[in-house]
Amino acid sequence: MNRLTLSERLILNFLFIGIITVVVVSTFSYHTTRNALVERSFDQLTSVLNHKQDELIHFFDDRINDSRYISSQIYEVIDVKDYEEQIIATVNTIYRENRKVNKYFSSIAVADSKKTITIHDTGKIDVSIGGPYFRGTIAEVLKSNPHKTYTFLQDYRIENNNLIPPEVVTSIPYKGEFVQVIMRLRQDYLDAIMVENNPLEGMGESGESYLVGKDGFMRSASRFIPNSILQVEVTTAAVDQAFFGEPGKAILNDYRGVEVLSCYKKLDLEGLSWVILAEMDTQETIRPALKARYRIVVISVIIAFLIFLFALFISRRLTLPIRNLTKAAQEITRGNAIAPVKEAGSDELGVLVETFNNMAKQIEIHKRELNAEKFGRLRSMIDGQEMERRRISRELHDGLGQNLIAIKMKINTIADLPDEEKDRTIEEISLWFEKTIEEIRRMSNDLIPEELDTFGLIRATGNLLDTLSDTTGIDVTYSHSGIKSINNKKTKTYLFRIIQEAVNNVVKHAGASKLFVSLERKNNHLSLNIEDNGKGMSSEINTIAGNGIMNMKERVSLLQGKIIINSAPGKGTNISVSIPCEKGTYETD
Repeated sequence: MNRLTLSERLILNFLFIGIITVVVVSTFSYHTTRNALVERSFDQLTSVLNHKQDELIHFFDDRINDSRYISSQIYEVIDVKDYEEQIIATVNTIYRENRKVNKYFSSIAVADSKKTITIHDTGKIDVSIGGPYFRGTIAEVLKSNPHKTYTFLQDYRIENNNLIPPEVVTSIPYKGEFVQVIMRLRQDYLDAIMVENNPLEGMGESGESYLVGKDGFMRSASRFIPNSILQVEVTTAAVDQAFFGEPGKAILNDYRGVEVLSCYKKLDLEGLSWVILAEMDTQETIRPALKARYRIVVISVIIAFLIFLFALFISRRLTLPIRNLTKAAQEITRGNAIAPVKEAGSDELGVLVETFNNMAKQIEIHKRELNAEKFGRLRSMIDGQEMERRRISRELHDGLGQNLIAIKMKINTIADLPDEEKDRTIEEISLWFEKTIEEIRRMSNDLIPEELDTFGLIRATGNLLDTLSDTTGIDVTYSHSGIKSINNKKTKTYLFRIIQEAVNNVVKHAGASKLFVSLERKNNHLSLNIEDNGKGMSSEINTIAGNGIMNMKERVSLLQGKIIINSAPGKGTNISVSIPCEKGTYETD
């Protein structure tokens, strides 16, 4: 069985170390990127969900107010003898003069115990026999207090195979009975609030927000399934959790069976039991991470090839002097003269080559001396040759032989020895890999700092400032009071990023020798103060602001706080940040 040569072992070890490093780094980078994308998408969906919820609540509140106002006008003509004509005239006047009514309602119906008069926005009038209808909880409420005016929302329903949009109903007590003003909403305005068709509006190509009723059927148009209202059933865990009054977010399968990121909560609307959901396909969310993984694979192949070439170069560079020495030694053992072996540098191999060349030179000198005495003193020559041979044998054994054995053993164990015991070249390469790994670890630590979740903001900030002081020599003073930890992950992450950005600016631009950082709680506010004695900056630069200052201002704005930057040339810079901190989001000292 053929043994691997030293060069082959070096190449394999370099490849193994390089490939393992690339695999670990690429795997870590992919999962970090994926998690960051998912978290960002959840934040985006939550924002869309809250926005849609506010729009719906304001829309229905405004329509309820419209209904109460119009009902008061209709109530004024109920006592008129020919009130049917008066009601029709009143409603037609409202349609002509009130743009909001014409804009949001397709019909207005007035119903008493005997008949129902319906006036459409087109001017069409329907009169039908039969009074107002009451259902479920609304009916119970009306019966329990028949002398009070109620305004409530009526859910979607199917009548004569037609979809009836929600209605705003105002029930007015009149002579022991009820008169209802029923105002039917236009479906297109509800669709305008809920349906997302533009990928640039925040929901991408697969995102949608939709409503689900207590019966599990959709109450808004689906982006993917036509005619979905009261036709498409949604029986997901998100809907169940929302109806239990538990808003939240999760990764689950939606009504299409597609895995999505889902944010959900229950709507607070009078007379309607609906939940609202905002969802986006998981595949669309992590698509950039998948593309990044593909790029990482390509880059990894390229790096592996470069590592192979580098290992090949290094192995040949290391083993070439040894091969040359072996050939020279073989020539010496045959009694042949040799040219000096090419020098291999100033390391151990270089010393070995130099020693070998000196030895070879001495051998050649002795050979010439012996040849000069050959004809004069045959016996002395023979004795001298014998003695010389013994000496050469002893030098080969004790000198060159021992050195070659030592070098062979040392090189044979290069791959298995700790990094610090390898020769200088291998050590430099190993240190280069370590520095590369350390640099990758530092870039990961800035989207999502692990020590922040592990130790909290107070300690993570202290570690950051200790590292800054050790590496730059800046005199750092750090203090905190009134707060032990911050429970809100978003708040502590943003504060840590603000501190990081400010500290980086001090290191890169300020030229400061002293840095003061303080974090304290004042009543219901967190106060962060960062001050240095550097060269400062002009008010123009402060006003224009680079990316770093803009990032700090944006994060403070997202935390609903305030940031003040005071600086002047030669007078250092002071950054003061104040953010609201509600009780329960922090722990005191």
